[in-house]
Amino acid sequence: MKMRKILENMKVFDGLYKLTGEKGYPFITCGEMIKLSVLQYYGINIMPLMSESNFFYKFLEDAEKGVLSFGISTPKLCDTFNLEKSVGIGSSSFSPQAVNMMEVLLERIKNNYPVDLVIDLYYQKGRDFYYQNEHGGHSLLVYGFDDEKKELYVIDNVRGYDYYILSYEDAMELCKNIFDLGDYIKQWGYIRAFHRTDNIDTYSCNYTSQIVDMFKTGMLQQKESRLESIRLIQKLRDRYDEFMLHREFTTNINSIVYKKWSENCRMKFLYEYIGYSNEQQKCLDELISKVICTWKDIYILLNYKIIRDNVSHNYEAEKSLLDSLFDMECTYTAKLVEFL
Repeated sequence: MKMRKILENMKVFDGLYKLTGEKGYPFITCGEMIKLSVLQYYGINIMPLMSESNFFYKFLEDAEKGVLSFGISTPKLCDTFNLEKSVGIGSSSFSPQAVNMMEVLLERIKNNYPVDLVIDLYYQKGRDFYYQNEHGGHSLLVYGFDDEKKELYVIDNVRGYDYYILSYEDAMELCKNIFDLGDYIKQWGYIRAFHRTDNIDTYSCNYTSQIVDMFKTGMLQQKESRLESIRLIQKLRDRYDEFMLHREFTTNINSIVYKKWSENCRMKFLYEYIGYSNEQQKCLDELISKVICTWKDIYILLNYKIIRDNVSHNYEAEKSLLDSLFDMECTYTAKLVEFL
């Protein structure tokens, strides 16, 4: 029998709108955007996720392949903290064969479970860098289906974080490379269904105090590691001409802009819980805004030179901006900890 099922209360997470004025703006990772929408669906405080706001620069180099990568990671502030468990959410993962994919996926939705579906960006139209160019895992949120129309209802960030409809056929196309990923799929699953396990009061003073204490302790303990990561900006400066030779470099820099913007948003949210004065908040906001603008300037220069095929150009302007970034990031980290 044909069936239609939609999780009616599932909404796009737009909680950042009041902080940014931009609807549907991505929030670092696809996985985190899914978690934000799921937390909202279950009426859970998003504060625990927002507290994961310590950002480390990372520099990756493969001696054999000659691959250089520069970006940002977000380490856990406490190794023993499990976000989903702490807010009362459980999840189950599945790795069915291709012929059983839809059956397994739809069964989860029938049971009122929102689903994280892993796809391959290589096959997703609208992806400027990845589509028909580069493989990459990506999560989208499935919250409904219609058997008669053979449609899935999903939330994703192809064009801003928003709703759209995906045919069963297109969903299979997006996942066709995922079916062959072997051990990764066996371990993690490409279908992940969420459900409530405990009705924890995540808005209680006791709960939020525990998260604030974890945030403060983690930021203090990781201060030196964060400063060490910032020194990688100098390494990027010294080897900038090498990075310019890699086509992924523009994606790296664009990702950094997103992530620094996200750090700013998280801190704005946490101001409500952490005792920074208005003056201290203003200081932090001004510093990180300058960091974001400087990374944007580097991104603009980078694209201009690539478009003009001018990779042999001298990079003094970019190196000067990176020098400024290093100083600003050191100051910002020092203030973050000092104001605690």
